[in-house]
Amino acid sequence: MKIYIKKNNELSSTFNQFLNIQENSADYRRFVAEEYQQQSYTVWEYSKDRDFSTNNQLNLILKKKSIIILVQCKNDNANIGMDEINSFKAQSKQFIQENKIFENYNIKLRYAMSGLFLKEDAYRYIQNHPDEIDYNIIKMKS
Repeated sequence: MKIYIKKNNELSSTFNQFLNIQENSADYRRFVAEEYQQQSYTVWEYSKDRDFSTNNQLNLILKKKSIIILVQCKNDNANIGMDEINSFKAQSKQFIQENKIFENYNIKLRYAMSGLFLKEDAYRYIQNHPDEIDYNIIKMKS
């Protein structure tokens, strides 16, 4: 039995390495924050000091000129559908209401993902609403 579990863990590890997936989402969020800082964004690691119970939370706030981008980082292979997009939109609206300083900025939503984790309906929605929401695929370097 132990050999079977070990082989499954080895297979899972090999598969994750093949897909370039990192299991620690906190590491992925830090990596994404650094990537955006290198692109001259001001980055607020919003989720850094918060204990969110799910991964479907606002992680980063990016600012460049008069644009604010609210980011959810995804590296867990969980596919994003319209329910997740609607939840993200609701969280973002609540964030803006709680942080009035951002009211006069152009606000955009973004998924930063280690792979393309969009369901077909979510992909179509993002393609049809590029001024509202977009995505970036950012893979961690090994």
